[in-house]
Amino acid sequence: MLGDNIKELMKLKKVTSKELAEIVDVSPTHISYVINNKRYPSVELLEKIADVLEVSVDEFFKDEPIKDEKLQEWKEKYNKQNKLAEQAKYIESIKLDSAEEAMKFILQQPSLMAFGGYDLKEMSEEEIMDLANDLLFAMKLSLEKMNRK
Repeated sequence: MLGDNIKELMKLKKVTSKELAEIVDVSPTHISYVINNKRYPSVELLEKIADVLEVSVDEFFKDEPIKDEKLQEWKEKYNKQNKLAEQAKYIESIKLDSAEEAMKFILQQPSLMAFGGYDLKEMSEEEIMDLANDLLFAMKLSLEKMNRK
């Protein structure tokens, strides 16, 4: 029961027993015993595992198997986090080394272009670079805020 629930959550989160063992600082053998219901973990270890799997400890002790709708809810949350991580990687990969690159980046931002108020033709290269870097910074802040939810 306990081990089965942990195993299901590990599958959902795509965490291997080796990865889990490393993160919670126990041997892979110990994790194997826990997920195969051969050994009961300490409360401290359960809390660490719950943190890694992003659930509360009580999820491990439910008598009924984890329901499809609960799995779906977790999958959606997991997918959302993956999308945010992908967006963060993309934003981190953007390097604006010239005013031309900055201009292309600005023009790719539909919300900014729809807002208007910027006459890029009248802006200096330095102002364009500043605007593009400010946009990148705002995007990073937005992603950090989304990650906290």
